[in-house]
Amino acid sequence: MTKNIKTIKYKKEDYLKALNQFKSAFNGDLVSIKEIQSINKEIYLNFNKYDFQQIDTHKIFKKSKNIKDFVTEGLITTISDSYLVDYLKYDLNRLKMYKTLCKQEYQDLQTAVKYRLEKFYQAFSSEYFKIYTLLKIANDNKIAIEIYSNENLDNLLGIDFIVKVNDIYLNIHSINGSKQSFERLGEKYKKKVNIFLKDNTKYYFDRASEYLKELHLPFTDYISKTNSTYNKIKEIEKQAKEIIYLNTNKYNKNESNQEFNKYFDLINKMKKNQQTIMYC
Repeated sequence: MTKNIKTIKYKKEDYLKALNQFKSAFNGDLVSIKEIQSINKEIYLNFNKYDFQQIDTHKIFKKSKNIKDFVTEGLITTISDSYLVDYLKYDLNRLKMYKTLCKQEYQDLQTAVKYRLEKFYQAFSSEYFKIYTLLKIANDNKIAIEIYSNENLDNLLGIDFIVKVNDIYLNIHSINGSKQSFERLGEKYKKKVNIFLKDNTKYYFDRASEYLKELHLPFTDYISKTNSTYNKIKEIEKQAKEIIYLNTNKYNKNESNQEFNKYFDLINKMKKNQQTIMYC
C-alpha cells in the first residue's frame, strides 16, 4: 500500500456538498450545443488537443460550491492565454496583438474553454457524488467500506477510484452512461501507457493485459433516455447499492487483493508522486 495516504472519514455535510455540486453541474448548460457549433471549428478542435495539466482544475473544483464558482471568467482567461503561449508558442507581444486584433477568434477560444470546463465540472462532480453516495449508504447501514482515489491511478492506470467492500476490491470507471461514453470506455480499456519511474526507467502498462476485467465496473450517471438530474441521482443510488450489496461469490478475493497491490506497488514507484485519498 502507498505510504503517502490521507484518510477522510465520512461526514453528512460532505455528502450534501457533493450532492449540491452534482445538482449544479446539470442545472442547465453554461454553453449550448448551438454556441459550440457556431464557433470556429479549427479553434475548437485544436484547443481540445491541449492538456493544461499545469492548472490544477481538481483542486479548484474541491474549493468550489457550484459550477459558477468553478467556471469563472478568470479561469477561462488563464486557460485561454496558457493555450496560446504554451501550446501555440505565442510570445507576450503576439498574445496582446491577437487579443486586440482577433477578437472574434479569441472569443471563440474562450467559448471552447468554457464548454470544456463545464464538462470537466460535470465529470468531477459525478465522480465525487458517486463516492459520497457509496459512503452514505454504507455508513447508514453500518457496512465497512474503503474508497481509494489517486491522480496517478486515474490519469495513468485509467481507474477513477477503487472500492473495497466485503474484502473485494472493485475498480470503478465513472462514465455518463451514453453510448459514446461506453465506446470511449472500451478504448480506455485497451490503452497502452509508458509510465516514468523513480529509478529513471519506464514501465509499459498495457491495460488490455493488466486489467482483470471482471473486477472493473462502469458506474454511470444514467442509462435511460430520461436525462433529468433526479433520475441521474436515483440511478447512482441504485448502482451504489448494487456495489455495496454485491454477490461476493462472483469475485475471487485473492485476485482482487493481488490486483490492488499490483496497482499501488506501481503507484509507489512512479516518478510523479501523488497523494492517495482513502475515504471511509
